[in-house]
Amino acid sequence: MRYAAALFAVYLTLAGPALAQIQPDAATSRRVDEATAALFDLLPRADFAAEHALMSDELAAMASLSDWTDFRRALIAELGPTPRYAAHAVTYYQQARLLAAVDFWGKAARADTYVCGFVLWDIPPAGDIRLGRIEQNIVPVAPMRKMAVQEAAQLMANWHCPKDLIGSVLGVTVQ
Repeated sequence: MRYAAALFAVYLTLAGPALAQIQPDAATSRRVDEATAALFDLLPRADFAAEHALMSDELAAMASLSDWTDFRRALIAELGPTPRYAAHAVTYYQQARLLAAVDFWGKAARADTYVCGFVLWDIPPAGDIRLGRIEQNIVPVAPMRKMAVQEAAQLMANWHCPKDLIGSVLGVTVQ
């Protein structure tokens, strides 16, 4: 049994005071929604160059197009294609710059396998929003159901799975 958590390039070193959660204006929320939709349109097409082009300078410096392509191909080989991704939560943080963490999930082509994770957007006051981080965690149903329910639920929550998915996979009600 193998749990694969695909984590790619954490570039943010969030030193200093803790991040403060904020509520952005409608225009910023719209920009984040549009950037997320663009990424979620690209991921199923496996257009690695276009995905890479969305990255912040910091993330792109850590991951060449070749590195990104290798990472994404390995993930797709593990999951099979994931035809659709859906956002289920967005949290905004303010420190030196505005960040948006978008939690998402998708149903992979491999039977009884999901992907859960998040994208972190770096939001400049003007200009394009840039991808600062992406984490995709492979969630195989059968091994999750063999675990203690509380342990599996916590793991799936840590992987940013939505509560209704956790409940349906584990056959429980999640508050």
